[in-house]
Amino acid sequence: MDSDLPIVLIVEDNDDLRQLLIQIFEEHYNIISAPNGKIGVDLALEQIPDLIISDVMMPEKDGISLTEELKNDERTAHIPIILLTAKAGVESKFKGVDSGADDYITKPFNKKLLALKVEKLIASRRQLQLRYSQELVLLPKDLSVTNLDEKFLNKVEVVLERNLIEPSFNVTEFSDAVGMSRMQ
Repeated sequence: MDSDLPIVLIVEDNDDLRQLLIQIFEEHYNIISAPNGKIGVDLALEQIPDLIISDVMMPEKDGISLTEELKNDERTAHIPIILLTAKAGVESKFKGVDSGADDYITKPFNKKLLALKVEKLIASRRQLQLRYSQELVLLPKDLSVTNLDEKFLNKVEVVLERNLIEPSFNVTEFSDAVGMSRMQ
C-alpha cells in the first residue's frame, strides 16, 4: 500500500460489482474490500479507512447496520460512508441517510459521479482535520458536543495547562491524569 494515498473500503457482496469498484478507485486510492457487512465492520475497525462505499443489501450484515455500527463507534464515526442500492424509493433514501450515511446512490450509478463524490468527501474531511490540527485553542463551545464531551475536554485542558511545561510529562502520565488508557 502507498502510505500517501487515502484508504477506501469497498463492501459489496456481488463479486463483479466489487471488482468494478476496485478498478474505478485503485489508481488513486489504497483499496481494501469485503464481501459482506460483518467483514466490512471488522476491516473498518482494523484499518480505519478514509472512506467506505457499501452496498445496502448484503448477507451477514447489511449496509444500514454497518453504517449505524460504525457511526456509533468513536473510532470510526468520522469516516464518510456512501451507500449503494438498487432501491430508488424515497423511503429507502431516508433510511440510508437516517442511519448516518454521508451519501446514498442508486444503482446503476455513474462512475464519474461516484468518483467525484468520493474525492470531494475525502477532501472535505482532510480540510477539517487540517483545520482542527492547526487550532491552538480548543473551545468546547465551538464544537457540537455533549455535556460529557465538554467535561472531558475541560479536564484535558486543565491537565495540559498544569503539566505541559514539565519536561518529564509524558503520554502515560497524561492518560492517567485524564482517566484513559494510553491507546485511547
